[in-house]
Amino acid sequence: MASQRVRALIDWCDQHKVILSNITIIDRSAESPTDVSGISVLADSNLAHSDLVAKIPKLSILSRRTSRLLSDIPGSDTNGNDVMELTLVLAYELALGEQSAWAGYLQSLPHEQVPVAALWDENEDEDSQYARLWLQETETARAIRELSTERTISQTISGYYNRVANPILSQAGCKVTLDDFRQAWSLVSSRSFRVDSYHGLAMVPIADAFNHIGENQVHIETDFDVCPICGSLQSCPHDDDQESPGLTEGKTDLENTCDMIMNAPVSTGDEIFNSYDANLPNSTLLARYGFILEGNEHDYVSWDATHLPPSMQGCTLSEELAGIWTEELLNTTSLVYDRRNTPGTSVHTDSTWHARSPTPPHYRINSDGLASVDLWTAAAVCSVKATGGNHLGSISKTSLKELARVQVAVENNEDIDIANIGNLTTACLHLRILANLVQDLCRSRLEGMYKPELSISECGNLLDVSSFLPASISDIFFMAGLGRCQDLPATMVRSRMAVAQALSERATLIACRDGWDDLITSIDETSPD
Repeated sequence: MASQRVRALIDWCDQHKVILSNITIIDRSAESPTDVSGISVLADSNLAHSDLVAKIPKLSILSRRTSRLLSDIPGSDTNGNDVMELTLVLAYELALGEQSAWAGYLQSLPHEQVPVAALWDENEDEDSQYARLWLQETETARAIRELSTERTISQTISGYYNRVANPILSQAGCKVTLDDFRQAWSLVSSRSFRVDSYHGLAMVPIADAFNHIGENQVHIETDFDVCPICGSLQSCPHDDDQESPGLTEGKTDLENTCDMIMNAPVSTGDEIFNSYDANLPNSTLLARYGFILEGNEHDYVSWDATHLPPSMQGCTLSEELAGIWTEELLNTTSLVYDRRNTPGTSVHTDSTWHARSPTPPHYRINSDGLASVDLWTAAAVCSVKATGGNHLGSISKTSLKELARVQVAVENNEDIDIANIGNLTTACLHLRILANLVQDLCRSRLEGMYKPELSISECGNLLDVSSFLPASISDIFFMAGLGRCQDLPATMVRSRMAVAQALSERATLIACRDGWDDLITSIDETSPD
């Protein structure tokens, strides 16, 4: 039997002509009190590719255009920030409660702040404060910095609330606290969609009920090219000054909808998943959406060029040295990968792709502990410079290709064709320096993380849930200070996600470090006396 929460949502959908086809919405919050939303979508029957499972009229979505707040207050200046504008109107509609035209939809959303990591710095609860510690020197911390400009996300939200939102809301006779506004921002960050050139960013009922997974089976489709002034899908008076060729002929505004379309088959009773964006690592998911995926293959650990060791910062001309790692070499190494792989190609896509589509270099280690071609190239150039090649111009692509071939041969215990190698002793020395540079990067990152003295298994113990739970977060700090890791309660959702993400990155760094250590051992067995 559907919960009251789901029944209210379905009733609202019926009233607003939202059509659901062959799907069931369920509420799992009773089964899992720690679930962020509790709402899931299941298939009522076997669904095939291209099946339509939901048709949502754009008249029913919540955006700055459909909410009455900004139209009721002429001349209100919202500073043109689409995320903040949507947060403003969402906070307003939430504050209206049952008086909101979206009440039946809004009551289905999480009632607490979604645990997006970008907000933890200003949260006063113990869970957020402990979770923040575990973000230290992680990719999630980096993702949060990238979301920020000169100020943190929390500072930006507070500033907008004080300068713009609160005066407008007060004028509308609506009381919204800063905490309420932050909660609305967390919903916008984790659940909004960019709909079209008129609505821009919007909350789309039902579309946000589908949970996220990398290999999704459903996606949203919408006519983006509508009139940016009135939202019409057909030709309109605003086209007189400048024709809008993108407007769809032959469709009425009643057909101006957001459609949820299947892109993969799903069996009866199985959950249907959407994807918020392709190939997102857990660091981004946690920073912006408030959740992580187990075993996310898109995870990585990275460095900016400015955060590489000083000795490597002048060795980052990877584009000029493209094509060192051929597909043949990439398919036989267990230490290097090319991030520029495309769907349907080898995981170790040929690095000559660099030359065809120049992009900024990425100094990364992927979820399997392999170093990116860009990182390898920077370390390789640095190793050659350290042994006498003082100028980048003196380091040829050919010499680095030879170094890559020697590395692969050493990795696989193959005989090295000395005739094609200028000096095997020098090549082995370069490889040793290269390996040490990558290892030093891993060690430095590990040492900067929270509680670096704890082993992987000790960190993992925090995620075990036993019958005994500490009385408070201070007990966990105390136990950690004694070198003993106490289980984190299941209710500490933020802390558990932060520990899991930090643990994953530690495992990645350790795997990379140990892999290059094995190479050094093999070099010792290969290098001539």
